[in-house]
Amino acid sequence: MNNTDNIDSSVTDASNKVGLDVIGDIHGHASALENLLAKMGYAKRDGVWRHPGRLAIFVGDYVDRGNENIRACRIVMDMQQAGVARAIMGNHEFNHLALDTEDPYRPGKFLRPRTKENRRQAATTLAEFKKSPDDKRAILEWMKTLPLWLDLPKLRVVHACWNTDAQEWVKRHLDDDNYSIDWSGFPLPSLVRKKGIDSEVGKARSRLLSGPEYSRLDGMSFTDSDGLTRKEVRLKWWKFDQLPLSLRELAHVPAAALDEIPHKMLSKSNLRGTPPDTDPRPVIFGHYWMKPKPDALFLGPRHVCVDASVAKGGKLAAYRFSGESELTPDNLVFS
Repeated sequence: MNNTDNIDSSVTDASNKVGLDVIGDIHGHASALENLLAKMGYAKRDGVWRHPGRLAIFVGDYVDRGNENIRACRIVMDMQQAGVARAIMGNHEFNHLALDTEDPYRPGKFLRPRTKENRRQAATTLAEFKKSPDDKRAILEWMKTLPLWLDLPKLRVVHACWNTDAQEWVKRHLDDDNYSIDWSGFPLPSLVRKKGIDSEVGKARSRLLSGPEYSRLDGMSFTDSDGLTRKEVRLKWWKFDQLPLSLRELAHVPAAALDEIPHKMLSKSNLRGTPPDTDPRPVIFGHYWMKPKPDALFLGPRHVCVDASVAKGGKLAAYRFSGESELTPDNLVFS
């Protein structure tokens, strides 16, 4: 199904004609989503949340961590089907599809190994899916239709990182109409794996859905906010136009781990796959577990993150976009 098939003609040129409400990572918190929609003037009519003059855009990560995963997906699915919302894929949707898809080259194995850790990350959703297999199948089929990004006339939306090099790598394997993955025809292992043959495609997918990482840490590791030991540092890609910067300035890690990050200077020459972003259109994205405060989510006039950590005691956030060329923290709304 094309992601734009059921969008009303009045909102197809959305960023020119109506306002856009770009909503951050939900992570199974359907009640917070309904609270946020109501706060922004949406009302439930004929079973669907609608706004008389605005379109909702969801940045992915609809599932995991919370306990209302199926209901959260159903809200978004119903809005999309009614033509009053658009939705893109997050890394958690990709992970669920990979957990559920057998590896064509390794019979009996799955594209995402069903390890204890991988299942723990998806535990709340898997528990709901086990109780309702019909919902599971419908939601997974819907997830397959989700594009990896939206390229609108005045705005760009992606789950984790806008990166034109990565987009070019994966474009040849996506649906031409809406940049969704063909889960039946593409050699999926290449899209999943970041090592070995065709790893560039997997690395590109990871940059878009999980963000760029730096792994040359000379044996150093740190503990992330989930208590996991990490040997790669997630990078603040929205600062790449300010390079050279130190790794510590670019590292997106818990405050307690920042002192462990070296001051090593990084430039465009030692950061592969970081093309300059000369596009003047703003980018709105999720994924980064920011504090639920405007000054934490507003990263500059061209970059806003709408992940306000609803699944870690924060809030669900949205940015109300009305065609402005420069973003402002005043347009952020919280549940």
